[in-house]
Amino acid sequence: MRLYFEHCVLKLKRALLTAHGHIEQREGFRIFLEDEEGSRGRGEIFPLPAFGTETLSQAAQALLALKVAHMPGTLEALEEALMELEAFPCTRFGVEVAFLELMALQKACPVWQLFSPEAPSQMACYALINGEDVMALEHAALKAVQAGFSKLKFKVGAASLEWEAHCLGRLRRSVGEEVGMRIDANGAWSEMEARVFLRGVSMLHLELCEQPVPAKNVHALCRLHRLNLGIPLAADETLLDRNNTHALLEGGAQIDALVLKPAAMGGLIPAMQLAMRARQKNISSIITTLLDGPIGRAAAAHLAFALGETQQAHGLSSPELLEGFEGDFFSPKEGKILLPQKPGLGIG
Repeated sequence: MRLYFEHCVLKLKRALLTAHGHIEQREGFRIFLEDEEGSRGRGEIFPLPAFGTETLSQAAQALLALKVAHMPGTLEALEEALMELEAFPCTRFGVEVAFLELMALQKACPVWQLFSPEAPSQMACYALINGEDVMALEHAALKAVQAGFSKLKFKVGAASLEWEAHCLGRLRRSVGEEVGMRIDANGAWSEMEARVFLRGVSMLHLELCEQPVPAKNVHALCRLHRLNLGIPLAADETLLDRNNTHALLEGGAQIDALVLKPAAMGGLIPAMQLAMRARQKNISSIITTLLDGPIGRAAAAHLAFALGETQQAHGLSSPELLEGFEGDFFSPKEGKILLPQKPGLGIG
């Protein structure tokens, strides 16, 4: 077995404004894992420290220290083999994906089939709408609807509550009532701000608000859920801490949905485990990326298909945000991606 990696940079078409600041590019590593027969699995590492992951230099150090002795024969064995990378979630994700693709190639099956014998034929995606002002957002939203997306997601939390409520109202009038709109605050609001904002925009019929309060404030998230503000709530950054996740899930459903980013959670295996745990409590899971490249996005799509979570639109439309990746297999067509059937990840 041989593992090696190379540096790469992904450019965004337009800087993405989030509550954590502007993101203009993604810098990371592409991983390659070769067996004795010459088959090669691929992975990606694109850390995002503002989201709680390791830094790029920490990822490099973890990769250089990693010893790859043999090919694990099962998912359980793979999970055990990667225990030393638990403190480096993006690194673990990238290495795990490389192992999973190699495992799937050896079994002549797509990666999703390593987790589940069946999967839906297609999966709905939402479009993440980006723009410098309300006119740019409106233009991008209408363009996405014309391209066939029926679900749109908007980042909030970087401007005043009044301004963002005004923007959402204008966007709702532009796209109409039939288009699903969801928002992501990235934990930017206090509990009171979240309560005021969500009540104030309840007439817009938003289908979801992701992470309205800071990740560590699990009790505030649960209290907001109990208030039944008319907008379903999802946990995202909260899930990066196991203690927070346990507090959120214990005692029944205290949230409506989980947003699972395999790249931030350490891989497809831990994300799948958490999704199965949530399903037992009737909590749905939304699979999305950490603005990953084509390999990471493909891996996330395989997980979404393995889960078969079709009642939610997933966050797998990042080709529209990144330069140079339009038109690949996992680029949504009319807001949907098709089930990959080729062995491995199914990308060139």
